[in-house]
Amino acid sequence: MELSFIKTENGYVSEFKVESDFNLHIETDNKGVIELHQTSVEGANYDKVEMLNSNYHDRVVDKTIIVPLPPMWLKITSTTLPTLAVVTSAGEITEGGVVTTLNTPV
Repeated sequence: MELSFIKTENGYVSEFKVESDFNLHIETDNKGVIELHQTSVEGANYDKVEMLNSNYHDRVVDKTIIVPLPPMWLKITSTTLPTLAVVTSAGEITEGGVVTTLNTPV
């Protein structure tokens, strides 16, 4: 599945949910930082778990990620717009990620 990114004030973001192990392939034309954030609880805040590119000049990420206890919600952040971003998995992938839950007192 090809990921789509939305523009934020700090760069670009893509969110998705996975049901099993997956591979992530991301390419960019420009230098920048690409980070992986995850949560195992729907509606919870993300934890930044890894800088995906090995350094600021690395323009290709190709990484297999093991999901020991699915499902998992992920967020990819990038300071530059990726030219290609593909997630492959034998399991289900749902783009859109976490649904925000409001905990407002009634």
